[in-house]
Amino acid sequence: MGKTHVQQMDDIAGFNTNIQIKTIVTKEVSDQLLKKLKQFRDSHALIAFRQKVDGLFD
Repeated sequence: MGKTHVQQMDDIAGFNTNIQIKTIVTKEVSDQLLKKLKQFRDSHALIAFRQKVDGLFD
């Protein structure tokens, strides 16, 4: 299987500009984050998603 590299629209030569941000937030905050990220759809290679999580906390 060959290795695939996807160059992002905003890559800077010599720099890896792939960024991942993971958060655990309320649905309300998630709604706000996704709404704000919509403004970057046309100018950045962007994937945003949310998933329900259950956590074990002290």
